[in-house]
Amino acid sequence: GNPMICRIAKEVIDMIKEEKLVERARVLGSRVMQRLKSWVRKFNIVGDVRGLGLMIGIDIVKSKETKERGYNEAKKVVWRSYELGVIVNFVHGNVIRIQPPLNIDEDTLNRALDLLEEALEDVDEGRVSDDVIKYVEGW
Repeated sequence: GNPMICRIAKEVIDMIKEEKLVERARVLGSRVMQRLKSWVRKFNIVGDVRGLGLMIGIDIVKSKETKERGYNEAKKVVWRSYELGVIVNFVHGNVIRIQPPLNIDEDTLNRALDLLEEALEDVDEGRVSDDVIKYVEGW
C-alpha cells in the first residue's frame, strides 16, 4: 500500500480510539433509539425504527394498518426537514437514514432530532403539500 495513506489511516484509527468514538456511538445511539421508538407509537407514518450505534433507519409507511411503503411521505419528510434546517436522506425510497458524525455534540444531535420530529408531525398531520415531492426527486 501507499505509505502516506497507511500513515493517515493509522492516525484516524488512533483518533477513534483516543476519543472513544465507538463507545460514544453505542451510548448515544441507544438514547436516540429510545426516543425514535416512541415515534412508532406517536406517528401513523412511522412503521419501524432500527439501527446500530448512530446509524439508524426510520421506515416510513402510508399507514400502520397496511404497512405499505410510504415513498411520497418519505420525500415530504426529507423536504420538510430540509426546510427546518436538518439534512436527512432516504434509502430504498422510504427509509429515512440518520447517520450523524460520531463526534456530534449531544445538544446539536437533540436539536436535529427535535426538528426531524417536527417534520414527521407536519407530514403525519397532512401539513406538507404533495407539491414538494417534485423537489426531492433524484436526491
